Amino acid sequence: MSLIAKLNNLRQRAKEVREKRAEIAAAQKEMKREALQAASKAAKMRKRERSLESAERRVLKQKIKEYLTQSGKTGIDLGDPSVPLEIRLSLTDDFCPNDYETLLQLDNAIDRSASPTRIKKLKKIKLTKAEALPTKDTDCQICLSQYTVPATVCELPCGHMFHHSCAEKWLSEYNNFCPLCKTAI
Repeated sequence: MSLIAKLNNLRQRAKEVREKRAEIAAAQKEMKREALQAASKAAKMRKRERSLESAERRVLKQKIKEYLTQSGKTGIDLGDPSVPLEIRLSLTDDFCPNDYETLLQLDNAIDRSASPTRIKKLKKIKLTKAEALPTKDTDCQICLSQYTVPATVCELPCGHMFHHSCAEKWLSEYNNFCPLCKTAI
């Protein structure tokens, strides 16, 4: 290989190295720009979160103030069951195993029962013959006992049937949906 060919080869390699360095510099510049954008977005998100937290704190302070005014107390004891659960939970920083009972109370405080008018509107079927049962199930899936003749069964909108008294108790005391398929009534 001649000296001129070697020189041209070195020039070509130098050109390729310069191009590669330019690509790397452009990629680094793009990465810096993206990092700045991400940092800006994160700062805006933190600012929004702080704004929401302060609004939540104002609402909580108002609720605490109302509770203290109504109860005539001067402070809040988190162990006091007369303090509303929402206030007790919002003042607790972290949950621990002892909070299970408090969360259970909060869950039990939610009324999930069906309205009496909805329960009264359910289809009632009076069974007078064993073969007259309009379902292949011979057992009530709430109390797990067999349907006896004569009996009154209740058909939910989903088509599942139960003893009328069982369905009425389930819907009025526990949940407003079918115990089998969870379809709301």
